[in-house]
Amino acid sequence: MTSPLVSDMIARAKGRSLLALLFILTLLVGICLGLKILELQQVAESALNGVIALALAMWAVRL
Repeated sequence: MTSPLVSDMIARAKGRSLLALLFILTLLVGICLGLKILELQQVAESALNGVIALALAMWAVRL
């Protein structure tokens, strides 16, 4: 049987490790969401560049 002090230390360590795990998971989710947002921005930027290129090509054909 362990002493109350040891049991208390074990409980605190478990609490800290769970808190650290939650922090790491939250950080990873934030990074993944940030990367997805950057990816969507790149897709939108590419689409906009495509529309601009198409408009310029149509304008050049009319000249």
